Amino acid sequence: MKKRGHDTVEHTADMGVKGWGPDIESAFEEAAAAMFGLMADTEECDVEFTIQVSCEAESVEELLVEFLNSLLTGLDLEDALGISVDLSPLRHREGVYYLAAVAHCVSISSAGGKMRGEVKAATSYGAGVESSENGIWEAVCVVDM
Repeated sequence: MKKRGHDTVEHTADMGVKGWGPDIESAFEEAAAAMFGLMADTEECDVEFTIQVSCEAESVEELLVEFLNSLLTGLDLEDALGISVDLSPLRHREGVYYLAAVAHCVSISSAGGKMRGEVKAATSYGAGVESSENGIWEAVCVVDM
């Protein structure tokens, strides 16, 4: 397995997204990239603007779902598609995990015919965040299409 990357995972009715990397933040970034890839082909698009998202949850699995849903909400409000995302280091205090991120976006109108599908929401079904013995973090979540 490459040190960092993402993929989609077939699921009965929906799709799963999976991201992995050397730390939890890169795994979350890659899971978001997998979700963005389900929505559109933005590889050749230039970043037009950014949106900021933040969220909190009582577990890293809940934080992953909240993060992906916060991205979807931000993209929807701006009529945008995500290209990539950068996370600040996760914080954990008094049983709560905190996350802040900047999503690099392109407007839907600029993306032209590159749309693939609509991701309605990230779900907690099958959500998992863990580190393997070789130090690679993996973040997995099912998204409702």
